[in-house]
This record gives sequence, C-alpha cells and structure tokens, in this order.
Amino acid sequence: LLSLFWGGSFIAIKVVVHEIPPFGGAALRVMVGLAGLYAILKAMKKPTAVPWDSRWRLWMTGLFSQGFPFALLFWGEKSISAGLAGLINGTVPLWTFLLGAALRREPAAKSPQAWGGVALGFAGTALIFWPTLVAPGPGELGGTAACLGMALCYAIGSLIARSLLVGDKAVDVYTGVLHQQVAATAFLGMLAMATGGLPRGLEPSPAAIASILYLGLASTAVAFLIFFKLIRDWGSLRASAVTYVMPVVTIILDQLFFGRWPRPSEAAGAAVVLAGVLLLHAQKAQTAIPETAK
Repeated sequence: LLSLFWGGSFIAIKVVVHEIPPFGGAALRVMVGLAGLYAILKAMKKPTAVPWDSRWRLWMTGLFSQGFPFALLFWGEKSISAGLAGLINGTVPLWTFLLGAALRREPAAKSPQAWGGVALGFAGTALIFWPTLVAPGPGELGGTAACLGMALCYAIGSLIARSLLVGDKAVDVYTGVLHQQVAATAFLGMLAMATGGLPRGLEPSPAAIASILYLGLASTAVAFLIFFKLIRDWGSLRASAVTYVMPVVTIILDQLFFGRWPRPSEAAGAAVVLAGVLLLHAQKAQTAIPETAK
C-alpha cells in the first residue's frame, strides 16, 4: 500500500505541474497533508504538541524530508517523466550510505560488499542519466538534476532523523510527523508566495484537484503514518523494502496514464541500481546482526 501511495505520487505530480506552478503545487500538497494529519491524530486521540526543545529537531527533519525535496521534485517533473523521477528516487539508499560513511555513522562502511553494492548502484544511475547527458530535451538536464537533488535531500533527512530523533522519548512518533509537516508547509508556502506559485484566478481542472487531494491525503498524511509505523514495528531496514517496489509501481502507472515506457538505458540502469541496493541492504542486514546471534 505504501509503495502504491508513493509510487502514484509521481504520476499525480505530473498532472499537477501541467496546470499549477511547481512550488504552488508542492505547497498545496503539504497544506492538504497537514490538515489531513491533524484530523487523523485528533481522531486517534494522539497529542499534537511537543516540547519546545524537540521542535527544532523536528522542523529540521521536516525541511529535508519533505520541504526541500518536494520543491525540487515538483520543479523537476516539469521537464522529465514521472517514471524517470521515480527511478531517480530509487537511488536514495545509495546516497544515505555514502553520507553515513562520510560521517562515520554507517556500520557497514567497512564491508567491501557494501561498497560493491554502492558502485553497482551508481553504475546503474549513470546508465539512467546517459541519454539525458548525451542529447537532453528542453529542460531535461535541469529537471534530472533537480530530482537528483531530491534524492540527496531525502538521504540527508534520513540521517538527521536518525541522529536527532531516535531515542527522543518526549515525542510520540506520529506527533513528530505532524511537526515535520508544519516546517515543510511553512517553507513551501513562503517559497510559493515569493515566486508567484499560486497566481490569482487559477482554476485547476478536476483532475488537478483530485491529484492534490491524493498527494496530500494518501501520499503524505496516510503514507508517512504507515511508514513510521513500519519503522516502529519492523525497524528501518525492513521498512526500507518500499525502495524496491516503488519505482516499479511508478513505471507501470506512467505507462497506464501517460503511455510512456522507460528508455532501454533507463530500464537497464534501474535493474542495475536495484541489484546494487539489494547487495547493499544484504550487507547492512548482516552488519545489524549482533555478534552473539551470529
């Protein structure tokens, strides 16, 4: 279900940016998501307030897990296909590993197998990008770079959450998601106003309105609650299995809605990236096993 919600978000974004300026579309997504999250938490009788000393951690996480990457993703999808954006999103575990290794916070960084998975993943990424680098279409190079920045922001957000939020017993995990959404909404709202992202007289079509509601309620409010429940119940490693399925869902939906299959180089690159991520996660899972259990 989570893969469907997040994989479908790339399709919905493509519909939105066809009619609404990208930063305005991103702001509408998080506004609807914030309202949906607040209503869900109230229905669950969860607290909505957090201690002041925890808020800056949540806001910082929210900027990198939603605010910055949503802005880059909506802007990037003006120029590239939904399927390609989904494939680029599949590189997030590679960036997370590299940044964690650079900060000496990645236990698997000593493993040659893990580095082999990273090398394989980036070889696949090069295959995906090759047609764009050789003969880019109008705005395609910038859109691809923006979505690559999205993947990097997601990786940074994951590391920030790991270092700042893990072990913070003062914050309920679902309440933390709400406050991350607050930061993303404030940032994207100001960005949209500064860039004219919500022009007066805008009359989006029913398809665009439905896409905004889908993005805000399903792909943001419900999806993030599902994801953090999976992390709580399964752990972050098993929860990250969504990484394997989501690009496939996006490619299938891209074909169903827009009639576009990935280029041969994109399909080959996606397979190589998936192989690299699987190899990396296999090693990370082995590293996570305590020595006594081995």
